[in-house]
Amino acid sequence: MSDGTIFAPEGSGIRPFADTIGWLWRVPVTDSPSGRSVGIGTIEDGVELEALVASRQLAGAAVFGSRPGPDQGRVPGRQRLAGTARFGPGLATQGDFTVLHGPGRAVAESSFGAHALRDGSWLTLGFDPVASWGTLQHFWALRPLADFLAELLQRPMAMLPPLGMVRYDDVPGTAEQQLKGETKSDAHVRRRLRRILGAYRRAGAVINVAVACRALDGDREVPLESIWPGSLEMLREGIAEGYVEQVCHGYLHLDRDRSGPDEIEPREFARLDRPEAHRRIEAALEWGTSILGARPRTFIAPNWGYSSGSLEALGEIGLPAWLPFRFGPLVDGPNARETLVSTVNGIHDLDYAPLAALAAAGLPPYVTIHGGLMDARFDGLRGLRHAGALARLALRRDLVRLPGVPGIRWVGSGELMERLRAHDRVEVAGAEIRSPDGVEVSAHGAPVAAP
Repeated sequence: MSDGTIFAPEGSGIRPFADTIGWLWRVPVTDSPSGRSVGIGTIEDGVELEALVASRQLAGAAVFGSRPGPDQGRVPGRQRLAGTARFGPGLATQGDFTVLHGPGRAVAESSFGAHALRDGSWLTLGFDPVASWGTLQHFWALRPLADFLAELLQRPMAMLPPLGMVRYDDVPGTAEQQLKGETKSDAHVRRRLRRILGAYRRAGAVINVAVACRALDGDREVPLESIWPGSLEMLREGIAEGYVEQVCHGYLHLDRDRSGPDEIEPREFARLDRPEAHRRIEAALEWGTSILGARPRTFIAPNWGYSSGSLEALGEIGLPAWLPFRFGPLVDGPNARETLVSTVNGIHDLDYAPLAALAAAGLPPYVTIHGGLMDARFDGLRGLRHAGALARLALRRDLVRLPGVPGIRWVGSGELMERLRAHDRVEVAGAEIRSPDGVEVSAHGAPVAAP
């Protein structure tokens, strides 16, 4: 990708994180130090990194640590605090935080104190990037790290533009929900969709809906439109106008062979062989084209339940799938990985600005909303006794508020999948960012024209 590299000590627990940001910002990762490398590591790697920087075998080093403790060499003392950290107007998260006490300039700070300190060619960040990945409370860490790497490596961080994706799961309902008694009537779902879809239409954003194609009528499998005809017509209209995109969510959203009175198994693709998975996926695609007016461009299995046969069938059909997050490149063969582990963990009241901060640092937030997540949001606010936020959320849910978050362009699943694939081919030569596909690339949030 370029001649500047990230050095991760051999055997260090930081390597999974290094591989991820290296892919996001198009910086190679190595376990061989050089003067054109910046090292990153945990507190346990601090002594080795300090020696390599002192001998000029590294241009600098960034060390991550969340555990409280005294100064250790160039690593400053650390204190743990819990609660709500405020980073500016409308920019707050909640959880456990590490505050740093030592020399250097604060490059990330909140109402609790300094979370990142820069001391010349040394950067200390007070969090564990592996344990905390995908949560919102440490949104602040990516930007100062990117700035540090860009300065010391004398090259831009080639980032994805500030994009995001919202996925609304199990719309308008599933067989699993029917068996659990959790479905809503067609009229109820239409009222909910009218409000949600209208927010995305007005904002010029796209909402992705994960839809299966069959439901249950008693013990019979029936087309989804026989249960929720009006709701599906609303989705069809939104798809035609471009503010709704269907994500294929399978056939029935239920493994009938493993479901009974005492257990309901939604992972219908977790055990399928290739021929049966192929049959169900093709049926779902044909249904989406016929009933919703467009062939889905991507696939998400219920509860990420993919058998090897299901993945083989998707590859044969040419339908890329969303896989659960795993450290490393977000592109995984023909498929891609989601970016956030939890879209609830760390969020404070109705403060969505941390999502925009992640997007500005080249990590597109992939927000998934479903009934269980909505319940968790309400329960969390009740437990914190945040009555005002709870009342506002009851009036306008997260799904309705998200398209109004400034600084993010909410895109369709197919576009994000294509963007990730194109980003996999971006290279950096000196100060020049080369995008062979001619797609938009950002460096520190500023667009760079592809040559």
